Amino acid sequence: AQKAKSPQALEPEQRLERLALSHPRDWRWRLLLAQRKLQGGDRDGARRELITLQALWPNRPEVQNLQLLLDVGTKRQAAALKQTSDRFQQTPKGQRLLLGLRLADLQRLSEQDEAAMATYRLIATESPKSMQPLLALALLHRDKGQNQQSQQVLLSARNRLSGSEQDKQTLDQLAVRWQLDSFRNSEDS
Repeated sequence: AQKAKSPQALEPEQRLERLALSHPRDWRWRLLLAQRKLQGGDRDGARRELITLQALWPNRPEVQNLQLLLDVGTKRQAAALKQTSDRFQQTPKGQRLLLGLRLADLQRLSEQDEAAMATYRLIATESPKSMQPLLALALLHRDKGQNQQSQQVLLSARNRLSGSEQDKQTLDQLAVRWQLDSFRNSEDS
């Protein structure tokens, strides 16, 4: 008699397929499977998983993000950007943090950095307790080589923190690390 392979011996994708099939009401397994396929270069396989996810959980932000990832670099990227922008405009202020972050990311991927910066600033104003928009904005400035602006945004993010000294220290360490990186990069040039 032939012995069945142990679950550890199976490829990760096969394990995820089994988990997705054995837990049909849990979207997380199918999403992980789709992401694994996308990372492995199987865009068609990821798209097939996305179709199932969209049929069962169309409003999950994670499913919508996967759709956007699949659209990047295709003819659908511009349509995805417009659709996300329209949804962002229709969503009430104060309730559109995640959608705004998604929109700004799409704008960055579409090489619309100025629009992404404006979106990050807008959602940072609308969601003053969230650090995400400011950190994303600081990262964008850093990626563009705008180190002074990046440091200013990190300082703004630090000033928003209430109470947590550990979080402030973490931001301070990040600011110092980024500043050192910019000095090293300027010496190499």
